[in-house]
Amino acid sequence: MAKQEQKILIAMYHITIKHGLSGSITKSVAPNTTVGDVIHDQAVKAVLGYGENITVLCDGEALSLTEAVSDGDTLYVEKQAAAKA
Repeated sequence: MAKQEQKILIAMYHITIKHGLSGSITKSVAPNTTVGDVIHDQAVKAVLGYGENITVLCDGEALSLTEAVSDGDTLYVEKQAAAKA
């Protein structure tokens, strides 16, 4: 009997991360990837050039870093507003 190989295909999610007027990259991520995983990725930070004090928006709503991304999401990285003392 010949062994049959089974290939497990992992569907990847395709998301876009935007920062500033023209900074934008598209990235493939695994399901269950969180916003924090994407935002803290050093390659993403290097390409888009954002710092530590940021807010991440999707569809106009602020996201928690623990939220999972969905296929087709566009994440907007914005500088966090300074709080008055």
